[in-house]
Amino acid sequence: MTRRRSVTAVFVVLVLVVLGAGLAGCTKAGDFPSDAMAVVGQNIITQAQFDARLAEIEKQYPGRVPTKDGDPAAYKEFQTLILNYLVEVGVVQQEAVNMNISVTDEEVQEQIDGIKQWYMGDDAQFEAALKEQNLTLDALKRSLREQELTRKVFAEVTKDATVTADQVQAYFDSHQEEFTLPETRLARHILFMPKNTSDPSATATEADWASALALADKVRKEIVDGADFGEKAKQYSDDPGSRDLGGDLGVVERGRMVPEFEEATFALKKFDISQPVKTQFGYHLIQVTDITESKVQPLEDVKEQITQILLEQEQRKLWDAWLAKVKAELGVQYKAGFEPVTTTTVVTTNESITTSTSGQ
Repeated sequence: MTRRRSVTAVFVVLVLVVLGAGLAGCTKAGDFPSDAMAVVGQNIITQAQFDARLAEIEKQYPGRVPTKDGDPAAYKEFQTLILNYLVEVGVVQQEAVNMNISVTDEEVQEQIDGIKQWYMGDDAQFEAALKEQNLTLDALKRSLREQELTRKVFAEVTKDATVTADQVQAYFDSHQEEFTLPETRLARHILFMPKNTSDPSATATEADWASALALADKVRKEIVDGADFGEKAKQYSDDPGSRDLGGDLGVVERGRMVPEFEEATFALKKFDISQPVKTQFGYHLIQVTDITESKVQPLEDVKEQITQILLEQEQRKLWDAWLAKVKAELGVQYKAGFEPVTTTTVVTTNESITTSTSGQ
């Protein structure tokens, strides 16, 4: 039989983070190397290095990045982002040496081996997936190394980030809407679809709709007079998904049903039976069996979530400040016309490489 396997490979991408002006170094025509795109301390990012990385990304993400001919302005911005990414990788690499931080070949290989496990250790399938993604093994290793080095430096730079109980409380108090659970209802229904009895494939006529309404009225009266709603749903409902469940729809939230059905459902009192409700599908009898009112979650239930949000914000501040400081100390310079008005940070995204394999 044929089955599809998906492997998660980690790639480095660019995310815009507005930091304001003044981070880019001044470009001096007299001492800026002619073949350079940027200078990071004692290191030079050459035109050839830049072009190679740009071509690699364009090949890896065809149709997903701007093109020079299609949108020149967007392409220039894209080039600027790529260059600033390379600059920040250079900053991280140089400062990692000062911090005595490194990434070993064994650490990179461990991540490669982890990816291969999605292929049951099958090197051929792994290599085929890389080829499908227009990604070489060397490029993947480089991306993994850059990612891991940045993660380690980030951890060191932001290790003193803390969040206090007062900060958590303040965030909770000012973001109540984020932690408010919407009203939900348990509902069941019986659907009466209009049917053209003489030609089931034909569009239902007004008479067919009238017949469906008449049947809905009849069944509603039987239920109001004491018949069991669930049994009537099993007997009459034209909804195959809920009929055998006695019409049970489970939890109903706003925005999940067609407007007419939603309006009627959220207007009902518990255990009331609606009048026939017309939708594009037919007529419905609806009963709400339970109501959970909208409420704000207790702080205790969301404390961990808020703490993580605030911790990431604090880490972001420390990281941005560190990058700005180190860039200034290194005297980062950009080729004229490529100075960023924003800066980039190294993050990771998961790209799914899917292949078909044969097996039992």
